[in-house]
Amino acid sequence: PIYVKTHDFDFEGSAILSEDIPDKRRYLVQYRHPLASIVSHYEYGLKVCDMMDSAETWANFVRVELENWKRFIQTWVFSVIEPRLLVPYQELTETPVEATAKVIAFMTDDSDVDMDRVAKCVAEHNIAGIQELRDRPSSMKTKLRDIRDFKYFNQRAFRKIEASIRTEYLEPLGLSPIL
Repeated sequence: PIYVKTHDFDFEGSAILSEDIPDKRRYLVQYRHPLASIVSHYEYGLKVCDMMDSAETWANFVRVELENWKRFIQTWVFSVIEPRLLVPYQELTETPVEATAKVIAFMTDDSDVDMDRVAKCVAEHNIAGIQELRDRPSSMKTKLRDIRDFKYFNQRAFRKIEASIRTEYLEPLGLSPIL
């Protein structure tokens, strides 16, 4: 098998999907709540992209990234792509053993996954970074953190974003509002 990992930041989904690799494709699509995703991308950008940290930068960033998140969801989640496994981010962080086993079963086309082995691997290799976050609660990562702790959190603005995408995105994805 051939495995390709992409965040599809360049929105090449349609090109990737049209490549001629008959009967060899399996799509594992991980997604998360848009506000958690956008905050995470912003903080990552501050660390590695020499991005200026300001309320204005954040306001522009959230506007652009919300549209990018929608585009990603439209391409990879709402489109009919088979075979595909959708894995919500919270499933990876809340039940990493079960989520990892589900991914292994999907990628290998074998439902007989050794759960003890998966549990040992998850524990030994810190899958999903859970232990790291427990050891360093001040981490900028948003995996287990309350989004309300974000520097530019504005309850009114965040609720407005959630309300604008609730029916079209959050509910169909099974994502609960954060606020």
